[in-house]
Amino acid sequence: MSLNFSARARNSVLSLGNRDTIKKWKDVANDARKELYEKEKEIHDLKQEGLGLKQALKDANDQCVLLFNEVQKAWKVSSALQTDLK
Repeated sequence: MSLNFSARARNSVLSLGNRDTIKKWKDVANDARKELYEKEKEIHDLKQEGLGLKQALKDANDQCVLLFNEVQKAWKVSSALQTDLK
């Protein structure tokens, strides 16, 4: 029985319905691959944007530290001048 089935399976030709089903699943797989590629690209772009924002934040923080140091110096000079005027 299984030999007969096996021989028929080897000699069978895909029916139109089977071809349509296979094409449908190939299309589904291709669409899924395309969507995966787009999502991976979006993730990559967001990671790059995150790195850019992190660098911008670091630069802004460095500028704040420099500004704070300048304000401290100015405050010390102002305080010294006020002491001298007394």
